[in-house]
Amino acid sequence: MKKFKILLVFILIAGLFAQTADAKRYRRKAKKKTTVKVEKGYTVPTAKATAFKGVKTVLPLADYKDYLTDKSYSDNMQKIKDNAFVIGEKENPRTLYPSYCGTTLFSYGIRYHKAPERVWVYTSKGKLLRIEIDNNSSAEVFPRTSLTYNSKGTLSNVTFYVSKSNQYNFDGKGNLIIHWVGTKAYSRSGKLMKITRTIE
Repeated sequence: MKKFKILLVFILIAGLFAQTADAKRYRRKAKKKTTVKVEKGYTVPTAKATAFKGVKTVLPLADYKDYLTDKSYSDNMQKIKDNAFVIGEKENPRTLYPSYCGTTLFSYGIRYHKAPERVWVYTSKGKLLRIEIDNNSSAEVFPRTSLTYNSKGTLSNVTFYVSKSNQYNFDGKGNLIIHWVGTKAYSRSGKLMKITRTIE
């Protein structure tokens, strides 16, 4: 009987140690699962400071007066109609970016190969609508900033691309319009908005 009691105590102590070891192992595993490596990112103020650094809020007229109307309007309309968006003319190579509302041409952009950081966006009648300026013409470089000026040369929008899935959109005065993180959108106050997007 005495041996039986000693054996029972031994089994209980062994079981307690095993449970403690299992618990420690479980905690270690759980810790590994919940530990996420967070890369250094941007806050709204630091994204704004970076995006607006050295940015002109108004473009001098001399920077865009030659582009107030599309001088190759007829040719560009024909190319768009023919679905020939890359034009390799020696004097004026360019790429066209048409935008449609249904089947009706709403506007179109022109990126001249000699200055690929700028896209000139025109109405369907060939009048300047806006100017888009990217500080890097490659869409795969991050971080980068894209500026939009209206037809009067006033800054209207600044987009700061942290990565392909993370962008801050500001108005021309530096107010956050929207912050995209993946497919989700956040407002100026950091609240999740009821809109989503698709990332290719």
